[in-house]
Amino acid sequence: DVSCAQPKVGADCGNPEFADQCCAICSDRPAAEESCQACSGASYADVAGLEQCRHCEGEATASGGSGNDECAAPADDCPDDPLKVSPGLCGCGVADTDTDNDGTPDCHDGCPSDTSKTQGDVCGCGVADVDSDGDGVADCVDVCKQDPQKSEAGQCGCGFPETDTDLDGTADCNDLCPSDPTKQVPGLCGCAVPDADSDEDGVPDCNDVCPEDPGKVAAGVCGCGVADADTDSDGTLDCKDGCPSDPAKTEEGLCGCGVADVDSDSDGTVDCQDGCPADEGKTDPGQCGCGVGDDDTDGDGVADCEDKCPNDGVLGEVGPCGCRTCFESCGDLSAPDATVDVSRCTGLEAGQERNV
Repeated sequence: DVSCAQPKVGADCGNPEFADQCCAICSDRPAAEESCQACSGASYADVAGLEQCRHCEGEATASGGSGNDECAAPADDCPDDPLKVSPGLCGCGVADTDTDNDGTPDCHDGCPSDTSKTQGDVCGCGVADVDSDGDGVADCVDVCKQDPQKSEAGQCGCGFPETDTDLDGTADCNDLCPSDPTKQVPGLCGCAVPDADSDEDGVPDCNDVCPEDPGKVAAGVCGCGVADADTDSDGTLDCKDGCPSDPAKTEEGLCGCGVADVDSDSDGTVDCQDGCPADEGKTDPGQCGCGVGDDDTDGDGVADCEDKCPNDGVLGEVGPCGCRTCFESCGDLSAPDATVDVSRCTGLEAGQERNV
């Protein structure tokens, strides 16, 4: 009955090539329907299978056989797979399913749920291997997707080059002294000037006027290497004080440090050089000592203080006639017989006396 509208067995009956034959075999034949069902399925896909099925239904086959007793089961290349009779693309035991409908069965599709990929590649399934900046590194692993020069942020971040002008290991973007390989920050002295502290006084040499003097950072009054000390607290620093231990003097003066340049008797000679500091008439004791004049009234070279006859220019001692220099006797000097030793009379005529 080739006019049956509904094939009774197998999807292959939907193929126009075999539809009439399937209908002829199975339609309106209840008695043969059970055996026809046994021959259903993929076997209808080829002529040989169709012949076997017809043979199972008692129809004459192309080979001349007839009867169910000669019916042979269709060939099954996957006898342990109830879902397949041939390996197909994926082999027995694996369905030829194409989940993402990309034309590649899941068994050969590295990304069975991704219609755009069959391999995970760099970014994996579900993520496109896009390279927005064209640097050869996919966006999924490119930290700097819009920077064709970088794929990692590095020290400077995306969009900034990792240039290190002074080759000190710190990129210019983080180096405040990009041309100074010894510094990354200006410090106290600025770029290109080391923050050295030669005298270890806590002030770098660049700000220390006395870089070799740990006691000073400025020259001060006395200069580097000399302390601005005032030992005697007289207001004059030792370096400028001729008498650093004498608060009364800053110069040695006439008497030297520690001795005042005083002139007690105001005679113009300071006490330290005045043999008679309390005698304004003398600076040396002389023959008579301080406080006594060294006068020589009679001009005989013997000071009055030591001249027994201070008014006798010849005698310095009292003679037998006193301080009379020309007479040998002490009688009446006016007597005619008075004798005179002329040799003792200096500058006098005989008979004259020198007695005051």
